[in-house]
Amino acid sequence: SGGQSQIFFADWDDARARELLGISAASLTDPAITSRDLRLHVGELASDEMEGRQAGTQGARLAAEYLASSLDAIGFEPAGDDGTFFDRFEFTSGVSLGSGNSLVLKEGGHQGKELQVDLDWRPVAFSKTGEIQAEGIAFAGYGIVAPEADGQEEYDSYVHLDVEGKWVLVFRYLPEEISPERRQHLSPYSGLRYKALRARELGAKGILVVSGPNSQVQEELVELSFDAAIGTTSIAVVSISDQVAESLLGAAGKSLKELQDSLDGGDMVMGFEVPGIDLEVDVDIQREKSWDRNVVARLPAIGSDAPAVIVGAHYDHLGRGERMSTLARPGEEGQIHYGADDNASGVAGLLEIGEYLANQKKTGKLSMRRDLILAFWSGEELGLLGSNHYVREI
Repeated sequence: SGGQSQIFFADWDDARARELLGISAASLTDPAITSRDLRLHVGELASDEMEGRQAGTQGARLAAEYLASSLDAIGFEPAGDDGTFFDRFEFTSGVSLGSGNSLVLKEGGHQGKELQVDLDWRPVAFSKTGEIQAEGIAFAGYGIVAPEADGQEEYDSYVHLDVEGKWVLVFRYLPEEISPERRQHLSPYSGLRYKALRARELGAKGILVVSGPNSQVQEELVELSFDAAIGTTSIAVVSISDQVAESLLGAAGKSLKELQDSLDGGDMVMGFEVPGIDLEVDVDIQREKSWDRNVVARLPAIGSDAPAVIVGAHYDHLGRGERMSTLARPGEEGQIHYGADDNASGVAGLLEIGEYLANQKKTGKLSMRRDLILAFWSGEELGLLGSNHYVREI
């Protein structure tokens, strides 16, 4: 101002300084693999601007554009859709309750009592949707089927229990008072998905999950959280409150607490049918759609038709952690999960390897017999979505 020139001295590792001067990070890297360049890439990807790079968000799109410009600057060719660096894919990004959820409990053929969704019951995210036609209810303990292995006896919650065409009522986790060795043995078979699939294999139409008083959970109902790796199943999966489960078991003269106490020592307890109660259930889960992009680039070999070598790393992370499980402590909810080591560091390493090899080829020091493809995946945190899309398409 005032007709006087000003000179700015800036640290090239400062993203704000580069922005003010119109200098891209990619234009400042060295062909050699250096810690400075690695730090530069990690700093860009794990910045506030990228907001944790959750798939389908503006932060992830900014990260994809940064990667594309970097790849272009170091001499790679686009290998995505329509001559671009981007490989676009659609995915289910979340779930929510629709307006059509209904659960009616009927006792002895009398007019039923409708239970309140999100208070008395809640569908699990990977449940089958629509009206569920099932006859009767059977109680199957913890719903675990584990084979004999490593000196541990088998465990089968369904011994002599017919669940064909029925709802199966099971506890949510695994027995509470067992040895560490027994817990390790049963743990792989205690997940809700495994329990649901096992019940389906035995002919059940739906599974009712109750936490039980011994679990001491803060929230009795299973959270409606989306996991793309789970997807959906062909069986209904419904979480019910302890109070609802108590009323169901009362029809068989049983107590929820007494049953859980008898199971928590690790012994199997014979399952049984619950007489005189039917459930009319309609599950309505809305699956939210979004899109994102892999970033794919090629360093071509001259005159070769051999299959390409693909090296990949995922660039997405957890965003603000609002739609998936994180390690955020109480009070940290909704804050940016920067993902410097998961996986900005891996992405930076891949960029550096690519730049080094591109320079070796350019200077005549590298004779390539195969194309090299660098692939930067998105949607990894949601269940390997981007890489799965890519391998299905090529």
